[in-house]
Amino acid sequence: MVILLIICFYLLHNYMNNPTTAPLSTPDVAAFQPDSIVRTVIEKFMDRAQFGKQKYGTDLDRQDLDVLDWVQHAQEEHMDAILYLEKLKQTLLQQQQPLQQQQPLQQQQPLQQEMQNK
Repeated sequence: MVILLIICFYLLHNYMNNPTTAPLSTPDVAAFQPDSIVRTVIEKFMDRAQFGKQKYGTDLDRQDLDVLDWVQHAQEEHMDAILYLEKLKQTLLQQQQPLQQQQPLQQQQPLQQEMQNK
């Protein structure tokens, strides 16, 4: 997944720097008008790239990393993402506990089973 994102970012970066020769500059793609969600994600990618360039002084065009280094970076990013997801999951479960305590007992059991199945 991260490798796909890196490739997409590379293509987007290449297109933004040279839209006339970039592989995304076909007539169909050039005429494409992305929706607000796609535009928001693209803006976030661009902001993140600019932040990374300012913070680390380099970008994804760097040549000092080999494939295993990139895999290591991707693993670390995914480990962070899993931690964030676990935090969000626990927060949601804590928010549901007061709600479950207010429900009659027979309604609580299906809700608990549903959460365990997810």
